Amino acid sequence: MEKVDPAYCHEVAAFLDAKNAETRKIDHLQKVSQLLDVAADTLRDFNPEKDQRLAEIVREIYQGIRRRKRKFSGRDACDHQGYLIFIT
Repeated sequence: MEKVDPAYCHEVAAFLDAKNAETRKIDHLQKVSQLLDVAADTLRDFNPEKDQRLAEIVREIYQGIRRRKRKFSGRDACDHQGYLIFIT
């Protein structure tokens, strides 16, 4: 097996982490945009059904945030040494 340079692995891991963070930001912005659309629509024509839909979207976003916090809390930093990273 070929030896992999740990510095290279860290560089690639940092690149992948940055791309993943960009993707999460886009996903988050899409959810916020949806929330703002539904909030504006609810305020234009308030009724119990629209209010319920708005509450559901807020709940979904909040639960997603809580899941991510639990997933990342207490998680140690990865030491990418010993792992082979193949990029094609």
